[in-house]
Amino acid sequence: MKKSLLILFLLSLVFSSSAQNNESLWDEGNKAYAEGRYAEATAAYDSILRSGKQSAMLYYNLGNSYFKQGKIGLALVNLYRAERLAPDNEDIKYNIKIVSTYAQDKIEQVPEFFRNLYPKALWRMNPDEKAVYLTFDDGPIPVITPWVVELLERNNIKATFFMVGDNVHKFPQEYMQVVEGGHRLGNHTFNPLKGFLTSTKKYIENVDQADAFIHSNLFRPPHGVLRRQQYNELSERYQFVMWDLVTRDYSYRMKGEDVLANVKRYTRNGSIITFHDSLRAEKNLKYALPRAIEWLLEQGYSFKTFE
Repeated sequence: MKKSLLILFLLSLVFSSSAQNNESLWDEGNKAYAEGRYAEATAAYDSILRSGKQSAMLYYNLGNSYFKQGKIGLALVNLYRAERLAPDNEDIKYNIKIVSTYAQDKIEQVPEFFRNLYPKALWRMNPDEKAVYLTFDDGPIPVITPWVVELLERNNIKATFFMVGDNVHKFPQEYMQVVEGGHRLGNHTFNPLKGFLTSTKKYIENVDQADAFIHSNLFRPPHGVLRRQQYNELSERYQFVMWDLVTRDYSYRMKGEDVLANVKRYTRNGSIITFHDSLRAEKNLKYALPRAIEWLLEQGYSFKTFE
């Protein structure tokens, strides 16, 4: 009897240690993902799987981390495993659609089915009017945002800046340059947050925190994705503005010439065009934006902002 009790006690210690280790790995994986260390996140999630632990959320996060590394096949495999364990989960179904779309290399101009996921959002304006809507995400940032404002002023162009609340708080002078330049403002959350990694309550609080500094009825979610409930609640109070063309100026895989080529290839009547006044995009932005404006003017496009 004593021997049996000892064995049970030892087994309980093993399982308790394993559970604690998995919890630690889960936290490490989520932290790595949030900080953009996707390979480390993948390793943490894989370690949990090797311990015998399985769950829809584990496969979901693993699929997302593979996707962020450009490993589309592995991303889809794990997202489908997540779907088998949670067939009614809308977030999983939604991400499967996203990854499938990216697999077709259509990131620059979003396909119709993706646009239909956010039916109240603006993706493209009047297709019968030869006008475009320049937008800038992630600012304001010293040096970069003022450079954009000055370039727009020289060309008598108004644009819309989707600002990060924390940046507005830290850089009020750059914020005021945009305001005094007569440009439209939009909310891009406070930090910004990734919708799928954030609870709806925390996400909405973050948007409202940004609104205390930005004061705009326009909203664009970071990365263009968020949970269904987040979208449903926020769309009651904000006009969502997405994009018809994302230039990918932020991508380290792109050169300025590639960004400019995207503008020339995908711009059409009513296009909402997205650039980024961020440190990550600075080099490509400074090459592509002046040349893109010159080309758009040559093509006869006018520039508008949202009412």
